[in-house]
Amino acid sequence: MKKSGLILLSVMMAAFTSQVFGQTPYYNQFHQQPLLNNPALSGMKSDVVVGFGYRSQNVGSGNGAINTPTFSAILPIMQTVKRNVKRVGAAGIMVLSDRTGTNGVVRTTGVLGSFAYNLPITNMGGKVAVAMQLGYMSRSLDVNALRTGSQFNPITGNFDGTLANGETADLGNTKGFGMINLGAVYYDEDEYGDVQYYVGISGQGVNVPNVSLFDSKTDRLPFNFSALGGIRLFNDEQFIVTPNFRYFYAGPSRSQLNIGSLVHYKIDGGYDAIGRGTA
Repeated sequence: MKKSGLILLSVMMAAFTSQVFGQTPYYNQFHQQPLLNNPALSGMKSDVVVGFGYRSQNVGSGNGAINTPTFSAILPIMQTVKRNVKRVGAAGIMVLSDRTGTNGVVRTTGVLGSFAYNLPITNMGGKVAVAMQLGYMSRSLDVNALRTGSQFNPITGNFDGTLANGETADLGNTKGFGMINLGAVYYDEDEYGDVQYYVGISGQGVNVPNVSLFDSKTDRLPFNFSALGGIRLFNDEQFIVTPNFRYFYAGPSRSQLNIGSLVHYKIDGGYDAIGRGTA
């Protein structure tokens, strides 16, 4: 069995950033996290994909940070028609944990399950993948990790973690909420099944769930709209370049545009990992 090496170089640049999103885990390398950005992207490939992701980002000059590990799996759904195998869709699952703030004071964990279905568009030559994603999230606040003005000693002028933080008891409640995400992608493939270009839109949190940790208050998670696309250039057996973009919007002060390029380079040579048999 002859194997060839594949080096994947992902160069994504955030060209415009207006705000860092806590509890909205948008990875800049969005092509590595399709289930977080647009679940319809999972319907474009015939490969079984298992992925692990981790984002770590400092916020401000203090100890605030965002840490988000993820696990995802995508299983294509294939169908045989007259001895021809074609991809009709894909099922996906993702588990994530997000910790934000000093000592991970705000924690969000959850699971997302998605299903994508391909619709052939014969008059345009491409396909449309549509998807729905359902999830359940649990958010909690570690009251013991809070740092407030009540914990500054007026005599010494220094912070004293042994003092009460002055927050109400119901602030430590855990909040569970459901998520409904939708997505659609139009794409075109060559005769080998490689995607030549794609463009899509998605909406996250279309149900606008209440995520407030206070029982008596309402804090709706804003609806997130995103658009993305890419086109394959310099396409040969050795070298492939795919410029791409992603834009998401969750309000006038919460928007971001990422532009960059995905580069594949195939290394010739290889080796026989198992060896060749004889017939």
